[in-house]
Amino acid sequence: MAVSGFIARRPVDADFAVLAQMRRDSRLQNETLYVPEDTADAAIRAWMTAAESCVRVVADAEDQAIGFAEVWSVPDTRKAHGRVAILSGRRGQGAGTAALAAVIDVATELGMASLLAEMTPDNSAARGLHLRHGFREVGVLDCHFRDTSGLWRDVLVMQRPLGLSSGRRP
Repeated sequence: MAVSGFIARRPVDADFAVLAQMRRDSRLQNETLYVPEDTADAAIRAWMTAAESCVRVVADAEDQAIGFAEVWSVPDTRKAHGRVAILSGRRGQGAGTAALAAVIDVATELGMASLLAEMTPDNSAARGLHLRHGFREVGVLDCHFRDTSGLWRDVLVMQRPLGLSSGRRP
């Protein structure tokens, strides 16, 4: 998938250095509301290819990795979670749009009825990106995420419908 000069594709070995840097970055962990249990090389390589989470690399026009998009399903539902991360120096250029489009496409391909996204309520860039792509705010979870410094953070939950085949709510 290509959006405004960026592509989203499956990870390849050449992406490892950038993805490892991103997975080990505590500031980015706090922004994406996810602190990996293991950031050793083997764990990052396993994450890049894991079947239970669909990872896509966001690459620039030169096919250099500058971020990632990740989708995983919520067990026993037709809901999926999506996560987007872009290197700080490459933000504001359309890469987030490419990443979120990849998340939506993957979740749709998986047959999900809706897509969830979580962010801190003060992350106006992420909030705006998701609102522009059909997400709505569904609530705030108080003290839901413990960041890398040990602080508990509130989490805004957003949801986007992907289509209902059964006519029932997902």
